[in-house]
Amino acid sequence: MPQSSQKLFSGGADCTVNLWDFESERNISMFKTSNSVFQAHSVASESCVLLEVAHRELQFELRDIRMAPNGVAQRFGYHTAKFHGRHWKGDISSTRFASGSHDGAVRVWDVRKADRPYSTTTCFPGRRIFQVAFNRSQLLAYSEDHHLAFSDP
Repeated sequence: MPQSSQKLFSGGADCTVNLWDFESERNISMFKTSNSVFQAHSVASESCVLLEVAHRELQFELRDIRMAPNGVAQRFGYHTAKFHGRHWKGDISSTRFASGSHDGAVRVWDVRKADRPYSTTTCFPGRRIFQVAFNRSQLLAYSEDHHLAFSDP
């Protein structure tokens, strides 16, 4: 498979993730997850994808398609009483992944060692954070009531 070909990961409520190759115009890989897929993020390696899934403790899965369907490269997250929503979106920058939560906190993990977040910042106490994004040296958080916060990752 040429390194220059463009690829697209897609996933959804049926727990199936497909990897499409635009050059060959075909599905080149497919695997199942244990929970519905809400978001897919590209990572530095084109054979890997970071998935946001419906789970109360392990909301994030780092998958390597060279290993699929045999297993997950890494699962991580935090304990919460509610599922991460399908309208929520985290962001990845190099080896850091950030995500908002129901409690108004932004958690940042180093995906190379994601057993626990390396930082947690409360941006909007008691309000959900629907989206986070890395912007150069800052992390932006967007709340359910349309407020924006900036912090250091």
